[in-house]
Amino acid sequence: IDLLYTKENVELWINESFYHKIAPDCVQFQHPPLLFADKIPLKESLDFVFSLGGDGTLLDTLGCVGKLNIPVLGINLGHLGFLTGLKQEDAKEYIMAILNGDYQVDKRILIGLQSTLPELAHAPYGLNEIVIFKKDSRSLIAIDLEVNGQFMNTFFGDGLIFATPTGSTAYSLSCGGPILLPEADNILITPVASHTLTVRPLVLPGDAKIKVILRGKEQQFNISIDSNIYSLQGEAQFLIEKKDFCISTVRLSQRCFFDNIREKLMWGLDIRK
Repeated sequence: IDLLYTKENVELWINESFYHKIAPDCVQFQHPPLLFADKIPLKESLDFVFSLGGDGTLLDTLGCVGKLNIPVLGINLGHLGFLTGLKQEDAKEYIMAILNGDYQVDKRILIGLQSTLPELAHAPYGLNEIVIFKKDSRSLIAIDLEVNGQFMNTFFGDGLIFATPTGSTAYSLSCGGPILLPEADNILITPVASHTLTVRPLVLPGDAKIKVILRGKEQQFNISIDSNIYSLQGEAQFLIEKKDFCISTVRLSQRCFFDNIREKLMWGLDIRK
C-alpha cells in the first residue's frame, strides 16, 4: 500500500467492510483512504481495481465494476487462482509494474440470460459460466437447445454448462471441456454427466443466440451464474447470449496465459525429475 503513495496524485479507495477488518491492527495508512460500500458501482474515473483473494473474490468484484471498463488486477490469496494468477509475495512487483505502465489489459467476454421469469428478473451476468443442473439425483433432466433459431439437440443428463473462454478452465474443464484462450470470442457448451455418450462439448461463435427450453412439469432445476444460484420449478425457457460489454483484466507484460496453464495445471511437469 505504501507503494501507491510513492506517485503523485494517487487516490486510494478501499472496500468499506474490508477496510474495517484490516485497519488499524493489520495495516497502517499514510493517509486515510476513501471508502466504498459493498455492491455499489465504483467511480468511472478510477484507473484500476485490485482484487485480493481467490477467484471467487474477483467474481464478486465484477458487481462493483459493471460496465465501467475499469481494469481489474487479481492478487491470489487463495489456492488455485486462475483469474487471480498473481502471487501474494510478488505484489510489490505487480504494483510497481502498473505504476510504471508495464502491463497489458485483456478483454474478457461475459455471458448473461434474458428471461421473463420473475425468479430470473435480477439475474446478473457471468464471467465464468451459466450452469443448468438438476436439484436432486433421482432422475435425468431434459434440455432442448436452439441456436440462432435452429434446433440443435435435446440433452439428457445432470445438466449443461454454458461457459465463456475465461470459464473454460473452471467447471467446464472438469467435465471434459476444451481450454479456450481468454481473448477468444466463443461460447462453450459442455454437458454434465450426459446420458448419451456420443454427446460432446461444442464451441459456438460469440454472437450465437442460444434458446434454452427446460422440460418436465414436476422437475426442479437450479441455474448457477458464477456464484449466484436460482431455483426454477417445472417448464421454463430463456435466452443465453454474450453481453454487449466486456471485463478488463490486468496482466503483466512478461506473463502470458500459457505461463498460467503450465503453473496451475502443471503442464510439462515430469515427476521423474
